[in-house]
Amino acid sequence: MTAACAALLVATSGSAQAASWDFKNIQQNETLNEGPVIGSAKWTDAGDKLTVCDKRADGKSVAVYVVNRHGHKVLLKVRALSKGKCASGTKDLDENKTYEWWVSHGNDGDDLIKISKP
Repeated sequence: MTAACAALLVATSGSAQAASWDFKNIQQNETLNEGPVIGSAKWTDAGDKLTVCDKRADGKSVAVYVVNRHGHKVLLKVRALSKGKCASGTKDLDENKTYEWWVSHGNDGDDLIKISKP
């Protein structure tokens, strides 16, 4: 794992119960709470929609994954490909499951950013 980011504070427990959260900045080294902002992400409860934006012209994309915690299966992956670009995706999440939220910055690997609990 790299220290690409660990910034998103996701308050969600699933589909109809998932609390929306506005854009949260993703720092390059969130573990140490430092480094440039490389992107942002937003979760919208209505429609279970994840929006990811790339904020840095560094030649790397920013992606956020929603993963089934127990099976480690990627349920939703949204990748913003270049600075100033945003991408969105939807997935109806079961409100009785626990999820992990991961972020990837280009080829730097993935970092766990949040575990949501039912």
